[in-house]
Amino acid sequence: MPSAMLSEHFSYAEMIYSQTAARMGLSNEPDTASYENLKKLCEVLEQVRMICGSNPVTITSGYRSPEVNKACGGSSTSAHMSGLAADFIIPGHGDAEMNGDFLRSNIALFQQVIQQVKDNKAKGLTADQTAVALGNQNSNLAAKIGIKDAETADAFKAYFLDIFVKRAYRELDTPLGDLPDGLPK
Repeated sequence: MPSAMLSEHFSYAEMIYSQTAARMGLSNEPDTASYENLKKLCEVLEQVRMICGSNPVTITSGYRSPEVNKACGGSSTSAHMSGLAADFIIPGHGDAEMNGDFLRSNIALFQQVIQQVKDNKAKGLTADQTAVALGNQNSNLAAKIGIKDAETADAFKAYFLDIFVKRAYRELDTPLGDLPDGLPK
């Protein structure tokens, strides 16, 4: 199962390393589903790295087995246990608390839009109709993550609607692969 690299810049070893596991002699190997989630998480971390000017991202906590999670005082519902969370720092790239708030607001926005996509699909709306409806809310959606100027809001709209919303809509029918649309498999 483990390969040396889960993505261009993130290794399997760093995503499962735990000082707590090493100190206490606990296994911290993910199951197959968590391993697959880690690969997807690393692709998201690649995007974070790119957004932050390709500065190195240091993983402080990635996957945690349930035993390791309990030993380090993690939440019983922690996404670390399924390979869907990582704690990290980007040295020299701003205040960690402010960046954490920014990332939390992004996650909240994506969760809101995913729910709206699900609701619209359940009502029988097409992907294009959903994109138009969300496009009408672009200023409000962009403001939720701190985008205030019109030029950046337009770029946000192009990415968010043309890539994320339509892809999420299609994934409700058939789970998509890990590669962006249009690339050969």
